[in-house]
Amino acid sequence: MAGGAAVSTLSYVVTAAAIDPDCVAERLDTLCGMLSLERYPFASERTLQDAIETTFTRFGLVFSRERRLSPEDIVDFFVPVLLPTDAAPPHGIAVEVKVSGSRRDVYRQCERYCLHPDVCGLVLATVRPGALPPMIAGKPTRIVDLGRAWL
Repeated sequence: MAGGAAVSTLSYVVTAAAIDPDCVAERLDTLCGMLSLERYPFASERTLQDAIETTFTRFGLVFSRERRLSPEDIVDFFVPVLLPTDAAPPHGIAVEVKVSGSRRDVYRQCERYCLHPDVCGLVLATVRPGALPPMIAGKPTRIVDLGRAWL
């Protein structure tokens, strides 16, 4: 019984730390800064994702590409804020890359990702100027207009 209580407490601590607003906000801003430094190719979403992967790798960022959040949802990149333990899965920031799509569809996709418990923030990297609310489903969001680097 005591062992079960310890695991529950540990899970709570890991979850609480993973959604610490200061930690998440700092990580979101760092990711946006990295993404803003480059001029990316926009030929296709795959080409853009490959270039972003190169940037993340060059900076030594720990990330996974095309991470499955659920059977229906696969985010382009997932950047852990906390690494997994025996008691809890990794919590992190979803980075979604968009070259096209309606604003409504993009928002709905971002909203679905933010509803996942292991996502504690979201960055939308896009070539289309737009906006996201600062919070979706209680999770902080940022948008990076990748086209600005070409101006």
